[in-house]
Amino acid sequence: MNAKRMKKGRRWLPLVGLLLLTAILFSYAMFQGGFVSWFLFYSFLPFGLHAFAVALYPIRRVAVSRTVPAKRYHAGEPIPVTVRMELPWAIPPAALTVSGQEPRHGGAMAAWPFRRRLSCAWSLSLPRGRHQLDIVRLEASDALGFVNKAESFSAPCTNKVKPP
Repeated sequence: MNAKRMKKGRRWLPLVGLLLLTAILFSYAMFQGGFVSWFLFYSFLPFGLHAFAVALYPIRRVAVSRTVPAKRYHAGEPIPVTVRMELPWAIPPAALTVSGQEPRHGGAMAAWPFRRRLSCAWSLSLPRGRHQLDIVRLEASDALGFVNKAESFSAPCTNKVKPP
């Protein structure tokens, strides 16, 4: 319970940092005046608003599905994996990283213009045996890296890899 509460508290930390940075830039522009201080404030404003939108983005509501064309492959053969996502809003994070449960399961990075339905594909190279692919992990971030959000989704898929 305590770890869950700590994680929830850290979720709002980037948002507080963004608001603090915006307030500092605004107060600098108000007290200093002049072109340079207002230029700094207004040039940061689009990036700050985008980071604010990413911080409020409901990444938990993304619908994720994984498809693999066949169920049986030979060892060393590339296994194509396609992940389809349906986003709740069309406001895009600057980067969306889609990966499997483990680092050897590959992944892809998707940047998109204002679309709600995305798909990305990559290929796996698995050793022989039966492999259960369970988790798809999404990581979203804004353009400057102020806000990073990650969530894991269950999208089970079983594949059998035979020896060559």
